[in-house]
Amino acid sequence: MIPPGSIPPAPIVPAPIGDVAVARRVSALSVAAPYALPTRGFRSSVIRLVSGAPAPEALPLDDFGRTAAELFADAGTGAAALAYGPHAGQPALRDWIAGREGVDLSSVLVTNGALHGVALAFGALLEQGDVVVLDDPVFPDTVRIAEQYGARVLPVRVGPEGIDVQRIEDHLLAGVRIRIVYTVADFHNPSGGVLPAKERARLVELAEQYGFVIVSDNPYRDTTFDGSYVEDFATGSPRVIKVGTFTKTLGAGLRLGWVIAPVGLLGHLENLRRRTDFHSSTLSQELILPLLNQPGWFDNLLVHNRSVHRAKAEVFVDALRAELIGDLQFTAPAGGFFVWARLADHAPAASDVVTAAAERDLLLTSGRHFAPDGGSQWDRHLRFAFSAPTLSELPVAVGRLRAALDACR
Repeated sequence: MIPPGSIPPAPIVPAPIGDVAVARRVSALSVAAPYALPTRGFRSSVIRLVSGAPAPEALPLDDFGRTAAELFADAGTGAAALAYGPHAGQPALRDWIAGREGVDLSSVLVTNGALHGVALAFGALLEQGDVVVLDDPVFPDTVRIAEQYGARVLPVRVGPEGIDVQRIEDHLLAGVRIRIVYTVADFHNPSGGVLPAKERARLVELAEQYGFVIVSDNPYRDTTFDGSYVEDFATGSPRVIKVGTFTKTLGAGLRLGWVIAPVGLLGHLENLRRRTDFHSSTLSQELILPLLNQPGWFDNLLVHNRSVHRAKAEVFVDALRAELIGDLQFTAPAGGFFVWARLADHAPAASDVVTAAAERDLLLTSGRHFAPDGGSQWDRHLRFAFSAPTLSELPVAVGRLRAALDACR
């Protein structure tokens, strides 16, 4: 007998296999567009110009191997590296990041890469219907995060000198109430643009005047080819959240990044992240800490990495200019991992080129992938990621691209 006031159990009705009811708020979300796949599978001959990952030869594999061996040679340190850790990250790593960023440790939260940091910032700040300014073009997963929190996306163009701050000001003067301005200020993905220091300072002034928050997602800042840096957003402003990552320097698989946020906000970010993942990998943090604490180790690694990626950019750009100068318009990158190119008006459609390239074991990304509003403004663009392929593969990739273009005419 069912006690008074209790709810009787629902009868069990077997559902067809695979027919799982998904929550409406999830089923309403857009699905990520897949990269083009080679028709003959992922063979060793496939060249992938799609991933913004550092060159394999830039990764400190020997140093990681030595550190891991030392870490697990002692039962105490090995067990500690596999134990639970603090929600905000290992204090020693937070302290290193704080010193690098010129802030107090209390402003630092260790994350699972930069995208996690952006998601935490959006999740902590956005209400349904809030306006979020996004780069146009933009890293597409950022759009999906904004969508998840019910934000309204306001695209603002990014050019060689970064996001159009004057356009943001025009929107504000017209009465648009902006909650977040999101931008990648250094070696923007995909365009490669760099926001000048004067424009960064002006954007902070606008944020403090109008009450919005800048979320600066800056994974490529340390990839500058000549070692020069533009003065960044002021971390002392309560209207600035900075997101960084080790993904482009130490390896994407570590899943380690960070957020620099005002102290009053950081506790909310930590509280939010505890509802999804508890903390970032203790093992990854303990693996890199001995290396980061070696004087000069990280800076020397950056010098090496710049040399590797600069050489690849030069080889790739030279091959593009030699083979495709009449079909592509682009600017040689000064950092980052990408060339953002526009197909000439007489050239085939980008979507056709991507398909034809995949048939020739070359993976590319269409510019349409980076439209924050799903529009057609980048339909004649292609993004080439030159960092991961080998130096010898890059001219081969351009030859396959040439063949793909010819096949589409």
